[in-house]
Amino acid sequence: MREATGISEQGEQTIQDFIQALTTYEDLNPKTLKEYASDLKHFIG
Repeated sequence: MREATGISEQGEQTIQDFIQALTTYEDLNPKTLKEYASDLKHFIG
């Protein structure tokens, strides 16, 4: 089933997992992570 963003639940989970990995291994600003997640949603959506 697709979310309101047009992304499947699996796609949404994959993005969340990737952002979590970046949070763990990279020292990135939370705003940067939020914007990157948004960009990924637009790219795969």
